[in-house]
Amino acid sequence: MKFVRYNSRIEAGGLLAEFIKHENERLNNFIFENNDNCFCFAIPNGGVPVTEGFCSKYNLTYDILIVRKIKIPYNTEAGFGAITTDGTILINKPLLSQLNLSEKQMQDSINLTKNEISERLKFYNKESSLEQFYSDNIKNKYIFLLDDGLASGFTMLAAISMIKKYQPLKIYVAVPTAPLRTL
Repeated sequence: MKFVRYNSRIEAGGLLAEFIKHENERLNNFIFENNDNCFCFAIPNGGVPVTEGFCSKYNLTYDILIVRKIKIPYNTEAGFGAITTDGTILINKPLLSQLNLSEKQMQDSINLTKNEISERLKFYNKESSLEQFYSDNIKNKYIFLLDDGLASGFTMLAAISMIKKYQPLKIYVAVPTAPLRTL
């Protein structure tokens, strides 16, 4: 891995495409030759401009995939898991065991996260026929999941768990920044 500075998230997406071009010529050529069989998902908010920069290099289609962290009640910047739009829940059990949250606190946080997802789906006008949309765009395709970075990685892991349900041929994750322990 090589450290490269970028000036914007859009540029970071372009740099991810350049990284593939230089590090995996076979994958790079495959994407160009099979872009109709590839689909990208951006994890909002920061993942949208990264995905735009990435997809513009390969002429790929993308949409958003809403995944939200389940916030720790007394530290809303941190989470103890994540939930996807289809209700997939992934819990960081080692972290949760250290938090001493009551069952009610955990369930309240999960319900709050589900409500946030519902509100975002309404905002993005994505409330109906998500199952069909996911099936049409994931099954037997090469899926790229992009975000602007990883912290613990649980949001991305939840997204991967959800995508796997729809039988993709392969899943690729591309992010411009993440700590080594998460990678």
